[in-house]
Amino acid sequence: MLTTSVQAQTIEVVTEEWPPYNYTQQGKVLGTSTDILREALESTGFSYSIRSFPWARAYEMAKTRSNTLIYTIVRTAQRENTFKWVAEIQPPEPTFLYKKADNEHVIVTSLEEAKAFAVVAVRSAYTEQKLKELGFSEDQNLILTGDPFLATRMLMSGRADLYAEAASNLPSILEKEKVSEKSLKPAVFVMENKFFAAFSLETDDAVVERLRQGIEKITARDGTLEPKYSYIGQ
Repeated sequence: MLTTSVQAQTIEVVTEEWPPYNYTQQGKVLGTSTDILREALESTGFSYSIRSFPWARAYEMAKTRSNTLIYTIVRTAQRENTFKWVAEIQPPEPTFLYKKADNEHVIVTSLEEAKAFAVVAVRSAYTEQKLKELGFSEDQNLILTGDPFLATRMLMSGRADLYAEAASNLPSILEKEKVSEKSLKPAVFVMENKFFAAFSLETDDAVVERLRQGIEKITARDGTLEPKYSYIGQ
């Protein structure tokens, strides 16, 4: 049972443009993750606002402001102590380095071989952190950009050879960019992702636990976390 003071707190929810999980349409933040978070927040009685920002800004806000919730965020070892992790909100899935299907010059069978090519990833995203951990660097083979749509355009225009992206995210990005799914194919597996909602460290533990219960009730009811591995080039 939440105390009146805890329940009265307003939660600032921040996210990015990452369809199908979270995206803005006609001024409203929508998406499969957004639906879960809205229902959970409303069922637990919290007042809240949801806003979409470039990922780097949303990430910084969630790190430094109390009562701030960020989603959809991949849980990694590097981020473990940066947030209070609430609950998984999407099924796990793989991330690949994608290439243009007709680019015969980019031949890679391992992440080590991929270091010989220009790889684009979204700045401050888990892909940047993972690639740097694997030895990629901005002064050699890593290009960072502000959003996945620009990253896609860079790949298609030849300004990048490979693009690091989550499997289920790519179809929505390609649809918005009017690029055929047949134009890309996975070249190298990077990692398996687990998608979470997470609070800033300054957030009251009672708030975190209350929302965790609300989310887990929804995902258990709907079977949300059952793996759905189906991706371009499969």
